[in-house]
Amino acid sequence: MVNNVLRRFHTLCRKAGVSRYDLHDLRRSCITHWAKELPIHVVKELAGHSDIKTTQQFYLSVQEEDVARAQKLQEKMIATLPTQNPTDKEMTNSGRKREFPGRQGCQPKQEPPVK
Repeated sequence: MVNNVLRRFHTLCRKAGVSRYDLHDLRRSCITHWAKELPIHVVKELAGHSDIKTTQQFYLSVQEEDVARAQKLQEKMIATLPTQNPTDKEMTNSGRKREFPGRQGCQPKQEPPVK
């Protein structure tokens, strides 16, 4: 049965004038297309992989249009940032440090004096 399907597939490729592919190429293509629309953990499940690393390493490929789409999205996001100070001081090292007086675990430990 599998040999018949594979033989038929190769015949169709030849008649279509495309280079020879195998059925696994179709699987890779399908999984790559899923990854453009679905989160990677969902693609992993649909592909039947037990480890997400298999999905990432062997089945996903980045195309030029993917990079172009990501660049457009980044430009759109940057355009919405305020022009004065795009850095949230609460989220960076340059911001003031919050203090929690009286809260245990947040105060530096005092080393005992050396005798």
